[in-house]
Amino acid sequence: MKIKLHILWLGWVCLSLVGFESVALAQTDSIKVKLEGKIDSLKNQPLHSPGKAALYAAVMPGAGQAYNRKYWKIPLVLGGIAGFGYAIYFNNNRHLYFKDIYNAKQAIAAGNRDVIDLEPRRSLENTRLNRDYFKRNRDFSVILSILFYGLTIVDASVDAHLKNFDLSEDLKASIIPSGGTLNQMPMNGITLRFDFNAGRSLAK
Repeated sequence: MKIKLHILWLGWVCLSLVGFESVALAQTDSIKVKLEGKIDSLKNQPLHSPGKAALYAAVMPGAGQAYNRKYWKIPLVLGGIAGFGYAIYFNNNRHLYFKDIYNAKQAIAAGNRDVIDLEPRRSLENTRLNRDYFKRNRDFSVILSILFYGLTIVDASVDAHLKNFDLSEDLKASIIPSGGTLNQMPMNGITLRFDFNAGRSLAK
């Protein structure tokens, strides 16, 4: 009786394995067709021009990101440009303010009484330090804004390059049924394999 039960159990396991492999092979074929169709559809899409993306980003901040359909980057680009623009405006105004006071103090020290000192309690040296401080900040803000603007152009160009990622015949995906044992129990599974040199190997 036990032998019959073992034979029936082995027969059921064999039938299960055969059924699983047939289903897995059918699924493999359907997934292969879907992957190949997806790759073909992507290959037939028009190329995304990195030159156009860089040009749009250079002409108008955020336009390159819009061309790449990375709309979430547009507020970051515009916010960065606005922030650096305000920093330049603020530091330049403060620099000009202390520059005028410094020139007025120098004129008064030279004997010119027609000039009004807007901050008589501030020393000449302190005025000079503030003038130079805000000048440095202004110049540094200008440099950073130029670097940031250039970074937005590079970002747009790189994004456009990535949209043209090569989906050639060298890329192949396949799903393979696999099996094994765990604690003397049969285990079934599938393996997903990517072959990046399929076209090259066939050409050889």
